[in-house]
Amino acid sequence: MPDYKDTDADNDGVSDNEEQVTVSARGSDVDLDGIDDAFDVNVTGGNDDNNDGVDDSLVRPDDSDNDGILNFRDRDSDGDGIEDGLENGDFNGDGINDRLQVDSDVETGRNGGGSMPALMIMLMMACAVLRRRSSAALVILALVSGVGHAETTEADVTKSDVTDAVIEENAGDTFKPRDCPITSSFAKAECWYAGAGIGGSWLNPGTDQTNWRVADGTDFAVRVFGGLLLSDHFFTELSYEHLGGAVLKHRLSGIVDDKKVTYQAFSWMAGYYFLPHYETWNGYVKLGAGYLDTNVGSYGQQDHYAQIHWGIGAMWNINENWFARVGMDGYDKDARSYGLRIGRYFGGSKRQPVIQPQAVTPSTLVPAPVVVAVPVVVPNDDLDNDGVVNDVDQCPDTAAGVDVNPSGCAVLARIDLNIQFDPNSSVIKPEFQKQLDVVIEQIGRYTGVHLIVEGHTDWIGSEAANQALSERRARAVAEYIVDSGEFTEQQVEYHGKGELEPIADNKTASGRYKNRRVVLVVEQR
Repeated sequence: MPDYKDTDADNDGVSDNEEQVTVSARGSDVDLDGIDDAFDVNVTGGNDDNNDGVDDSLVRPDDSDNDGILNFRDRDSDGDGIEDGLENGDFNGDGINDRLQVDSDVETGRNGGGSMPALMIMLMMACAVLRRRSSAALVILALVSGVGHAETTEADVTKSDVTDAVIEENAGDTFKPRDCPITSSFAKAECWYAGAGIGGSWLNPGTDQTNWRVADGTDFAVRVFGGLLLSDHFFTELSYEHLGGAVLKHRLSGIVDDKKVTYQAFSWMAGYYFLPHYETWNGYVKLGAGYLDTNVGSYGQQDHYAQIHWGIGAMWNINENWFARVGMDGYDKDARSYGLRIGRYFGGSKRQPVIQPQAVTPSTLVPAPVVVAVPVVVPNDDLDNDGVVNDVDQCPDTAAGVDVNPSGCAVLARIDLNIQFDPNSSVIKPEFQKQLDVVIEQIGRYTGVHLIVEGHTDWIGSEAANQALSERRARAVAEYIVDSGEFTEQQVEYHGKGELEPIADNKTASGRYKNRRVVLVVEQR
């Protein structure tokens, strides 16, 4: 059939009237030549240089894909691999017939993570500022975050100065802090951790003004990560996550070949714990940079590979070494992940707490018993059987069964003074001075006694800081006793025990309260 009589010259399913001419058909053919009267040159009286029976002035000379073939003779006018008959319409809603335009690419790695990265930056800055300004601010931050603040009382420049009253009111279980100052944490195994997690992903490649749509934007996600503690609150973390893929369907019902865009991400982020890292329950935020890689195929393009990445979540310290997180991470505009992550520190905690039985405090003091020595015939290295050999025994006639110190002298009593100090302070409060005055007056009735003041702390804070604090507090009590005039400096000595001799469980608020104590040892010399 000659083209001028063929209403679909290129057999693409779109009539030549629609593809070729610039006016609408009338639906009449008075000369029965197969050409609509609206553009039949015999009716219009125009020019027909190619003798096809169509008025040349009404012919659209379009060649959308510039292949030298006019659209009405081209089965694929836009050269996108899809025949005009399948995409004859505005399926992507941009106002242009899809057979006359090449499909826009599906976009991934679209720059701009929304408002979340800016929110993460502001939140981390607020955490750092509030951390420095005051303990009250830190408590407010924790309450706003929806997480109760656990106690932090012992002296340490890296610990918050929250008062004992706030601590006991908001107390929660904690684990042994890891000593990870930023200047040396890199070299400490106990500061490093690693883990893995599973969860889901939400993927949304850009399909606006394309002939593709996201049919399924959720998938299974797998993550591995490793990190380093830099202080009680700050950490840095590397991670890799395979996010699965988003299924795309063509908007044209005749095309049933689905596509899948897969995602994977590498991240390096800095993070902040709302509470010290050793608290049982915690929250965190993360912000950093990373590399997002997508397999978008020939039907799309990735705009950017370097991205701002962010994360937020909650953490549970299961025990000294293991922890669990539930969190969400974002990768630019078109990728999010969420799930459960389990991690473990490479190095164990510095030590497990040593629980000692509570000492029994005598209600009154009694003079040392008078013992009549029993002569022996056989030489004996320990004449008074107190466990201290004669050569070092400064009290060789101690009564049998009496507790002695390393010098062999009787320990008359161990008195827990129940003195509490403000955080990072060794000043004895007036209410405790009165109690101390009563104890001094009672002990002062006896002669030949020697006093040892022992300072103890709980384990919140570094070991070195707790040791120094316990010594300052023991010295303060010893000086108070000497200043009373009842005892000379030679009769009173003091020692700091730090956190090394707990009498209760440091994981509970009540246990830590008991461990923050000053003990007075009364010996006979």
